[in-house]
Amino acid sequence: MLKHGGDEVYGELTGEYASKQRDTQFFENQPYVVKGFWKHRTWQDQNGQTRHENALYITDLQSL
Repeated sequence: MLKHGGDEVYGELTGEYASKQRDTQFFENQPYVVKGFWKHRTWQDQNGQTRHENALYITDLQSL
């Protein structure tokens, strides 16, 4: 669960948005405001285990 404040999410920009941000310098200790959407996927692996994937697709990123 994400809460207001101290959560960390690691991710990568992809597609057209990443191309537009190519020359932008992002800093690890800089807080950012992120807009995007979550996508969840459930599947069965080859051993019959149920697996889950959560992805956050970033649509906007602004430093504070």
